[in-house]
Amino acid sequence: MRPFNAAAPFGMKELLLTRGMTALVDEEDFESLSSYKWNAQPRRCDLWYAARNRNAVERKLLGGRGIIYLHRQIMNALKGTEIDHRNGNGLDCRRANMRFATSRQNKANGRPKRSKRTSTFKGVYWGTRERRWLVQIRLPDGRRLGKGFNSENEAASYYTEIARKIHGEFARST
Repeated sequence: MRPFNAAAPFGMKELLLTRGMTALVDEEDFESLSSYKWNAQPRRCDLWYAARNRNAVERKLLGGRGIIYLHRQIMNALKGTEIDHRNGNGLDCRRANMRFATSRQNKANGRPKRSKRTSTFKGVYWGTRERRWLVQIRLPDGRRLGKGFNSENEAASYYTEIARKIHGEFARST
């Protein structure tokens, strides 16, 4: 069995990954998962997932090479389904932190893009032409809702309110 960090909170264990990283898993999943060699896989600049290569039996059954993500293995996710990490941490693979989601729900709970950002809040940006803080959020029918504000905090509050109405428990504002 691979070692773990005893400092993990009760009921969970830290599964060792490559690059000196760890993933949080429930205690009841740890033993079956620890028999594999898990890799830390970067997805974006600040988002990581745990993944492993398919073993010989899986390659024979599923055909060819490929990787299996830790969160998908734990949730026994079928092809075409998405798993959302409630807290946005792809290495927190405790069952209480994961849920099945549609693509839209998964994106609603995603972190804001970091490139060319003018605000620290999701959905808020400085409109140079308008010379005010603008909010933009996508509605369920695909249209975008936008509104301008004099203060960044007002815009952030508006975004949070609308996101909760539209996306419910999947809403993320920061």
